[in-house]
Amino acid sequence: MKQVGPYQLDRRLGKGATAVVYRALKATDTGPKEFAVKVFHPGFFESNELRRRILAEFRAAETLKHPNVVQVVESLLDNDPAAVVMEFVDGAPLDQFQARLPYVLPELSARLIMDVLSGLSHAHGKGIIHRDLKPANIIVDHTGRTVITDLGLARMIDVSTMTLSGTILGSPDFMSPEQARGERCTERSDLFSASAILYFLVTGTKPFTRSSPLATLAAVCNSQPEPPQARNPKLSAELSALILKGLSKDPSLRFQSADEMREALSDYLKSLELQPENFSVAAFLAEPTPFLLGAMQTIAESLEKKAEAAIASESLESFHRLLSHLSSIAPESTALDRLLEMQALGQRRARTKKRWAWAGASLLILLGFGFGASQWVKIQSTVHTPAQAVVTSAPQSTAEVLAQQVPAAASVAASQTSSAQAAPARKPVKDPGLVGKGVVKFDVGREIEVFWDGVRVDMAQGLPKQKAGIHRIRLVRPGMRPMEQNIVVRSDEPTEIRVR
Repeated sequence: MKQVGPYQLDRRLGKGATAVVYRALKATDTGPKEFAVKVFHPGFFESNELRRRILAEFRAAETLKHPNVVQVVESLLDNDPAAVVMEFVDGAPLDQFQARLPYVLPELSARLIMDVLSGLSHAHGKGIIHRDLKPANIIVDHTGRTVITDLGLARMIDVSTMTLSGTILGSPDFMSPEQARGERCTERSDLFSASAILYFLVTGTKPFTRSSPLATLAAVCNSQPEPPQARNPKLSAELSALILKGLSKDPSLRFQSADEMREALSDYLKSLELQPENFSVAAFLAEPTPFLLGAMQTIAESLEKKAEAAIASESLESFHRLLSHLSSIAPESTALDRLLEMQALGQRRARTKKRWAWAGASLLILLGFGFGASQWVKIQSTVHTPAQAVVTSAPQSTAEVLAQQVPAAASVAASQTSSAQAAPARKPVKDPGLVGKGVVKFDVGREIEVFWDGVRVDMAQGLPKQKAGIHRIRLVRPGMRPMEQNIVVRSDEPTEIRVR
């Protein structure tokens, strides 16, 4: 067969279950013009049901006028063999083009799918669902234009009788769960397929493929896909989440329209400062290497600024997510160490601020009532207070401290006087734990100076051999009044001093 109507068949472009597609030439006043001719297999129209479906397809398809949808030129359904003529797109289908997409820049795949979603939005607006959207049915031409082809399985939304009884139309690898179950398809079915295609583009793998078509259909219906970020670490958590939303089993949890999904992807790219006017498939094809390097630099700079903002807002989870993305695309970036240092410094400042804000408030209250600094210094062992009481220290709220210590502080002077008059002096009981020498350790901020029995302490070294008994500690911090406290050192257990 060399000719169909006025179209001279040149070479075969592809073959499917229903037809073979050829590149064809037609003579015009300006010379030969290229077309794509879809020639149906012999005997295909023996079924009146199939003929009605193809006729409905043609009438629907010829209403579509959009740069991201292949244009149907004319119908030759009365020919032998029957055929449909479409515009010729000189390019490669996505299942072949995917190998050209940079693994380190999954955002380019998102940009490509945005064009597909523009075409779907136009088709859905005309009441047409594709129903067999897959990489083989999407072509990228040499200029970067992306078009949806093969509307052989599309149908009008309100036509429910065109699918042959017992037949599931579509490709299992990219089919929606409702279509796999033989249920009615909606626009959201196409969006599931678009999300599965994006998964394939950014990972090079299909989300549900199993060892057989039936096993694949079962996985589409029942299995959750592995997060795409697990298959491509260059993928951000945000883009991974958008893909998984599109692959929700429940249609109500997916994007509700092609425009909504496209806007979500657009917002994601804009958040990385990738603007549509210069971040496109056409720009990538024109100069792949400069495009790739420029886009990655733009993303890295954007992530760096967002990470700095996360540090400023003390959003630790967001910071770690951004740093992970930055390290995956720019592992040699000097910004990584700088951001980690900034984050660590920010955390130290936040802890110090909270510590001193709390300690300062407690200190004012304690000094106002005239009793020591037991809330300012946390002693793991024992504290000898001015009232000569041995107190085991534990974390307490200011309210608890006031409730427990204010009455005691108020009666210190009276108790000291009355005890001398009302009771004879008792001979102190010798504590075996106070015999020998003990160890003193410090957990104190660098900005605080510590004096032990009047001598400044090197806190990193600690005090390994201190005579058991009472010692005097003095804490000095710039901008605050010095604090002093008696400390009991024991030989049978270490004494650890922490300033909170």
